[in-house]
Amino acid sequence: MLHTSGWRRIQDSVHHVDKQQDRLIAAAREREAMHLCSKEVVKNWPNTIASALQMTEVLKERERDQTELKKRKETEAEEADKEILAMISQNKELALQQQGQKAVERKQKCLAVAETLKQQ
Repeated sequence: MLHTSGWRRIQDSVHHVDKQQDRLIAAAREREAMHLCSKEVVKNWPNTIASALQMTEVLKERERDQTELKKRKETEAEEADKEILAMISQNKELALQQQGQKAVERKQKCLAVAETLKQQ
């Protein structure tokens, strides 16, 4: 049979191990939480190597977008120029046809006038 003091000593030694283990686990969790918090803070720092690499990627992407936009604008301008040239050539052809038709009409009028003069 154990005395109360002996029982307490045994219980304390058993619980002491559990408490020590709990303290170690709590300390590990606290270190992990601090590590994650530090990672989160550092992630947004502008003067880190990772931030510089990220900025480089962003700048490259912007440059690609600008180049693509410039090429698209040039292509659209070329297409617009082609359409304008097509309209101009179509208008020239139409004007030439109209001039040819007017020339034929004038010639017919002249021939008709000459015919009437011959008959008189």
